[in-house]
Amino acid sequence: MGWCRAWLVAMLPACSFEVQLVAADARAVSACTFSVTIAGSSTTYLLSSDILSWRLAEASCEALGAHLFVPETDAEADAMRGKLATKHWVGIAQPFGQASPAAGWTRITGGDVTTRWASGKPDEAGAPEAGGEQAGSLAAGGFDDDDHHIARPYICECDGIAVVRTTIEMLPP
Repeated sequence: MGWCRAWLVAMLPACSFEVQLVAADARAVSACTFSVTIAGSSTTYLLSSDILSWRLAEASCEALGAHLFVPETDAEADAMRGKLATKHWVGIAQPFGQASPAAGWTRITGGDVTTRWASGKPDEAGAPEAGGEQAGSLAAGGFDDDDHHIARPYICECDGIAVVRTTIEMLPP
């Protein structure tokens, strides 16, 4: 397991927590031990203060046996918004090359995005020909589309649902 620990330290040098990987099935224990809950939900969430790009944030969640937060209902999204003071990465993304800022947004756990966006969003303000704003974030004002290279805090969701690999691979480098 030494290589796992070395990989995690190399991938997440700024993390303020340590993960001890004992076995593949034990990964979620660390992520969900220091978590928050939302009334009416059996899922737990890790609000990370670490500042990472969208891709590294997702890798960080996965290394802990979780994934970026994917809202299932507007009520769940609204409850999470109430816990945030700044934008945090969440598990929604848009495939590269979409014709419209609002087209093709998907959840990393599979399925289309049906949540409410912040006023005027998504807007693809970040030069669509260069990859634009194809990663989802959440703040008190609602969901936003952002450039996935920007470093920001993130939310891990500890629900045991697997990530659909192709969604993460759709983002441009």
